[in-house]
Amino acid sequence: MTPSHLHLILNHVPVVGFPLVTLLLFVAWLRKSRELQSVALAGALLISLTTVSAFMTGEPAEEQIEHAPGVTKDHIEAHEDVARISLGLGLLCGIVAAAVLLRGRTRGPSRGGVALTLAVAIATCAALAITSERGGHIRHPEITPGALPTSAGEDRD
Repeated sequence: MTPSHLHLILNHVPVVGFPLVTLLLFVAWLRKSRELQSVALAGALLISLTTVSAFMTGEPAEEQIEHAPGVTKDHIEAHEDVARISLGLGLLCGIVAAAVLLRGRTRGPSRGGVALTLAVAIATCAALAITSERGGHIRHPEITPGALPTSAGEDRD
């Protein structure tokens, strides 16, 4: 398995996991279910840890593909810049979730703590979406505006 392959596998965990755990956290918050809130917070904590492995495999993946045809340093740097933000938000979400879980050990998570975790999780989802989109530009010219020629008779809508 190459570094690029490992990076592509690992980065899907937070990209898919954070929206799912965010949705679960939102449902738990709406239902005021302490048990579901605890499960969702634990999920947020676990998923946040996967952002570290996804980020740490990025540099070896870059070294492997940076000189490949069609790969530009600009695309890699744009992806890396927002990946740092995603990493920071992901870790912040995990820290907040852990604090809410620890603080609510006896009576369950506080409503405000769950709401704060939810807000950070939503921001993390947004950052991860941008990170994924920018990462796609590295090896997927079909999503890069102007990168592929269009045929003369092709509709553009």
